Amino acid sequence: MSKIEQIIEDLQGYVSECKSPAFSGGGKIICERNTIDEFIEDLRLSTPEEIKKYQKIISQKDMILADAKSQSSAMIAEAQRQAQKMVDEHEIMQKAYEESQKLVETAREDAQNIKDTATEDGNNIRNGAIQYTDGILADLQSTIENAIAEQEARNADLIANLKAVLATVTENRSELNPKTEPAIDMSVVNEELESGASASFGTSAPEEDGEIFLRDSFDSEE
Repeated sequence: MSKIEQIIEDLQGYVSECKSPAFSGGGKIICERNTIDEFIEDLRLSTPEEIKKYQKIISQKDMILADAKSQSSAMIAEAQRQAQKMVDEHEIMQKAYEESQKLVETAREDAQNIKDTATEDGNNIRNGAIQYTDGILADLQSTIENAIAEQEARNADLIANLKAVLATVTENRSELNPKTEPAIDMSVVNEELESGASASFGTSAPEEDGEIFLRDSFDSEE
């Protein structure tokens, strides 16, 4: 309790003890002037001190409020800064994640394109190699077939010439020895000639324009 409040309380106690004058209403009392003056003087003297005390308390209160306000503002600012930092970090992480996903997707697409291109190139090379080899084999086949046909034609001409020569030789021998020499079986001779020509396939016999000349008969005088 402050001093002023104590003086006022004492003043109220004194007034309540004062008596009312005789034959008067209940609203009047008899008080000693000096006592009332003392209470008033005490209030006058105590008021400046109490005012200063309350002013000091108010000032301190203002300082406390200002300090609390400053601290609360600092705390709010720090909280906002931390919140913004967390938001920024989240955005950075989100952007980094999105970028990494894009890079992964791009790398996957590039890898698939490389794989597809390599497969296509490999198939093209394989098809090209098959076509090239088939072309070489086709040329070789044609060359062999032509060689076989040419050789068969040459052998046929050779066999025909040999048969003609054999017939001439046989006729000449018959003329020389008409009785002592047995007749030659031409079918057997032809088979032997044909088998011998087949065994010598791939070689060419020397020819002179496809003809061999022998004397058909001999002069009896010789």
